[in-house]
Amino acid sequence: MPLITDIQPGKKDPRRVNVYLDGQFAFAVSLEIKILNKLKIGEQVSQKKVEELIFADQTDRLFEKAIKFLSYRPRSQREISNYLLQKLRLSDKGEEEKKSFEKSVESVLKRLEKIGQINDREFTTWWVEQRTKFRKASPRIIKSELFQKGVEKDIIDEVLKENTADPLETAKQAAQKKLSAYKNLNAKEFRLKMSRYLASKGFDWEIIKKVVDSLSRKELE
Repeated sequence: MPLITDIQPGKKDPRRVNVYLDGQFAFAVSLEIKILNKLKIGEQVSQKKVEELIFADQTDRLFEKAIKFLSYRPRSQREISNYLLQKLRLSDKGEEEKKSFEKSVESVLKRLEKIGQINDREFTTWWVEQRTKFRKASPRIIKSELFQKGVEKDIIDEVLKENTADPLETAKQAAQKKLSAYKNLNAKEFRLKMSRYLASKGFDWEIIKKVVDSLSRKELE
């Protein structure tokens, strides 16, 4: 079996170490993994052990990457998975390396779920509240966005039913934001632009008509 002939601190990151087998650089792992596995010069390590160490280190690094990604805002499971797999899609790794990387991602997702960092229902509730409150987005738009983020249809439907504000009221609030921008338009142009704007937000034409009809021209003067 190969022999550990040297262990050197990482040049760029002191929290990592470079491990040399039989006088040649073999792999790098975190200082934590080195300590946990009691790696030391003069110790023999099997190829299987080397693969396990590399896998553990790869998984830990992906976990840290996922935690940082989550620090900006909540994410769906699909978002995190896609984010972690980005580098793999752009890499020229061999099939075995790709399989190992994918297993690491699966391990990270399970770990995040276990500690409560992944919960698609909680994420969906947060997303609905944010998009309704700050973007005045319609349920249709929100549903489409959540589908794209990989959230299951049942979860989306349940959360929308429980948390979505009245679409008509949301559409009115969205329209209010555009009144000053459209104040110099004539009636025909105003109706056209406001209708297009509300349609871009995903509101039904029935709701759009009610909102546009209800807006008084006095508010535009």
